[in-house]
Amino acid sequence: QDAANKGEQLSENFLRDLVLNFLIAGRDTTAQALSWTVFCISGHPDVEQRIVEELAGLDTEAQTRSSTLTYQQVSRLPYLQAVVNEALRLYPSVPTDSKVAVNDDVLPDGTFVPSGTVVQYAPYAMARDESLWGS
Repeated sequence: QDAANKGEQLSENFLRDLVLNFLIAGRDTTAQALSWTVFCISGHPDVEQRIVEELAGLDTEAQTRSSTLTYQQVSRLPYLQAVVNEALRLYPSVPTDSKVAVNDDVLPDGTFVPSGTVVQYAPYAMARDESLWGS
C-alpha cells in the first residue's frame, strides 16, 4: 500500500519474495504441526489405537474406491482432530510472538496499552498454564 500511495510499481522480485514467504511459512508450520502430532501419538499407543479405530469406522465402501481420504471423511474424525489440536496446543507453530501497538489501546481486562508499546506473549507457556488446562 505504501508503494501505491507513492505512485511506485512493485517489482516482480518483491512480489515473488512476498508470495514465497507465504508459501514457505505455510509449508513450515504444517510440517511442524504434523511432526509434533506424530511425536505425541508415538508416545501414547492408546491414542494411536483410538485413531486407527476411528479411521476403520469410516465408510468401508469409500475406502475400497480410494486410499485417499476425502474432506468429508476427514470431517468425521473428531478424535483425530482433537489429537491434532492438542499437539498444536502443546507445541504451537509460533511459540512466542510480539506486537507493537500502533495506537493507544485497551486490553479486554482494562489494561491501557500506549502507542509504541511492545506486547509479548508466549503461546507455548500459556498452553501449559495448569490454572487454565489442568494438570
